[in-house]
Amino acid sequence: MLKFTLSLLLMILSGLSPITAEDCSAQDKSTLENRASQAFDEAVKLHGQGSPSDLQRAIVKYEEAIKLWGQNSKELEQARAMNNLAAIYFRSGDFDRAISTFRGVLDIFERKHGPNHIEIGKTLNNLGMVYAARGDTQISDSMYDRAIPIFEKQMGAGNPDFLRSLDNLGHYYRSQRRFDRAIKMFERLLALEEKLMEDDPELAITLTNLAVSYLDLGVFDKAEPLYLRALGLREKVFGKDSVESALSLNNIGALYSAKGDLTRAEEYDRRALSIFEKELGPEDPLVGHSLSDLGMIYGRQRKFDAAEKTFKRALAVLENAHGKNAPELGVALQNYAQMLRDAGRPADAERIEARIKALRQP
Repeated sequence: MLKFTLSLLLMILSGLSPITAEDCSAQDKSTLENRASQAFDEAVKLHGQGSPSDLQRAIVKYEEAIKLWGQNSKELEQARAMNNLAAIYFRSGDFDRAISTFRGVLDIFERKHGPNHIEIGKTLNNLGMVYAARGDTQISDSMYDRAIPIFEKQMGAGNPDFLRSLDNLGHYYRSQRRFDRAIKMFERLLALEEKLMEDDPELAITLTNLAVSYLDLGVFDKAEPLYLRALGLREKVFGKDSVESALSLNNIGALYSAKGDLTRAEEYDRRALSIFEKELGPEDPLVGHSLSDLGMIYGRQRKFDAAEKTFKRALAVLENAHGKNAPELGVALQNYAQMLRDAGRPADAERIEARIKALRQP
């Protein structure tokens, strides 16, 4: 969770001078500690309740705890409250205050723990999220780039949580269409997994994610061997006629389709479709999506009769699985409409496009 606040600033605003540890008797220190802990506990409770009014009250209590811990020279406790406070600022969209508070947390941890403590990695990660939300992608990247080696060192390169964080970052960058950064994360993950595991299905997943990222960039010569390697691994682990292998066949078909090699695309899509039908039954949604892919290939080959027949079958399967107005029909309908336009049937295409528009309405 995210959180934060600057104790010195609060002291200045309230007209107070910082009280050093030497200024406090043991009893005073104990009283300050108890009051700070009580304020923090109240803040955490309000924070968890989560309503706007509760969050505003939580801010006041976090600030109180930060000030009291500051008077007692309890910087690590201050950092804990500041981190929670930052979470509220981030949640409310006050990114500037979230950043300044997280940077205060980072400063404390760096002074108290040195440069490679796990808490520094967590705070850098939090800063990365806030900068990304604010649109400062370059600074966000630098935060993540600093956090990753800290996590690797402290958690271990083989730690599942660390590997998962690389995978999550890869998917995050791909969702932002920042494919170069996605490739960097997936390549790092693949290099670690190759050292840790052999013939593991997780490798096939990472190979596929990396291949998809290269395909997004149109770098076909990099994507192809990764897809083929993933297929070989899945066939070895699950069998040539497994659903997992069919998913890889479908991916390779999409690659060849993007390259314009429609003959090979049809070959791989047909193989995938055959396995899906055999292993899952003719009415499974994966059969419907595979038929849609095949229909698109027929359309690009200008085999319009075969394409229309295939699209109608695809839609029948998907409608049976999801309903006639389900969003899962969107891609098949788009492919069908494009084929009809290519076939010189604009009126029929417009009828299908009207269905697509209806799917998007609430």
